[in-house]
Amino acid sequence: MKKTKSALSLAMVMAMAATSVACGSGGDTKTASAPASTSPAASVKPAETAKPKEFKMVLRHIEIKDTVKANLAILQDVVKATEAEIPGLKFELDGVEDVVNRDTKLKAEMQAGSPPPIFDLFGGADTQNYSKAGRLLDLTPILAELGLKDKFMNLNEFTVDGKIYGLPRVGYVEGVFYNKKMFADAGVQVPKTWLLSSRRSRSWMS
Repeated sequence: MKKTKSALSLAMVMAMAATSVACGSGGDTKTASAPASTSPAASVKPAETAKPKEFKMVLRHIEIKDTVKANLAILQDVVKATEAEIPGLKFELDGVEDVVNRDTKLKAEMQAGSPPPIFDLFGGADTQNYSKAGRLLDLTPILAELGLKDKFMNLNEFTVDGKIYGLPRVGYVEGVFYNKKMFADAGVQVPKTWLLSSRRSRSWMS
């Protein structure tokens, strides 16, 4: 299996969410001029640009085990890059073990209507249930605007009724190995397609 890079989708999602919060935070970026002295000899100070209003966003992740230190490093790099792109933004990384996040913490937060702004979400049934409950953001128009929809091999796990509610952080390419001689001896042709069953196990289909 080959693991693909995940920084693009992470950066895009974080930037979108951060920008949304920034737009709704009421921060004022107007410039203010220092008042001039009443003395004719005094010079007028140049206009000073107001500092952007700081705002924090919680980012829930599951990269807490020693075996995924490389993934955490990627996430931290993307966080730093996104913070540098958006003035005032500061991410608070909230690491939670995978099973605890999915089966306990996130379920309670979803039920209470208070999930973190950005979080790891299991696809499939979880995406369907939370999207129908109105707990997930529809990313479809944003992906279309950024031209990213066709940059992913498959978004089925995060798609409900034609709307995309999440993006994969990793991808895998799987291969199938077979013994040509055994197929030839049995007089069987190598299948050209395969079927994904309801039990999520792959089986050959001729």
